[in-house]
Amino acid sequence: EAGRSVVLIDALPAVAGTFGDGVSLVEAVPLEWPALQQRQGYISFWLRPKWNGDDGQLHRLLRIGDPASNGLSLEKSAGGMLRYTMASPERITVARSDVSGWRAGQWHHIVLVWFSHQDQPVGLPLWIDRVAVDGPIAGGCRFLDPQSLGDERLWLGDPSAQADMDELICRDHLDAEGPWGLVASVYRDYFRTGPYD
Repeated sequence: EAGRSVVLIDALPAVAGTFGDGVSLVEAVPLEWPALQQRQGYISFWLRPKWNGDDGQLHRLLRIGDPASNGLSLEKSAGGMLRYTMASPERITVARSDVSGWRAGQWHHIVLVWFSHQDQPVGLPLWIDRVAVDGPIAGGCRFLDPQSLGDERLWLGDPSAQADMDELICRDHLDAEGPWGLVASVYRDYFRTGPYD
């Protein structure tokens, strides 16, 4: 699966990344996620927008499935909010943060997480630049259901994205041990991939 994903990423134009080459999100490109799970998951990456956060435009950055009924998405709204949406047939939960102060050409580290406790959805943390900016509780619903998805792939960008991406990490489980758990995963991946600009 990793080899197939590399070929698909190669379909996007290469750009200078955080370390080595990244890609420019100029069209929607799918990546295989062989073991996408409903109970928990983690997506982290570095993003360099070619737009200012207060540009008044919508920029779609990634999605899985249908973000309106069974899936997730990340987009920058016309109002300057970065929105991480998780939808199930029962409910839509959104984590958000004001990114109107972002400026074109600056790298930002983004982490999207969903996790459960005893098979009950708990929260949707959104991390930006090592800070948990939002983490709504997702009670009363299921997270995306891979068994009923027509398409389990992770789609990166589309023509509206107008951004560069690097160091994409997708996890099917949150594997950090000890009392720090998720926090340790976020910090480890940030420092492992950090451009330090």
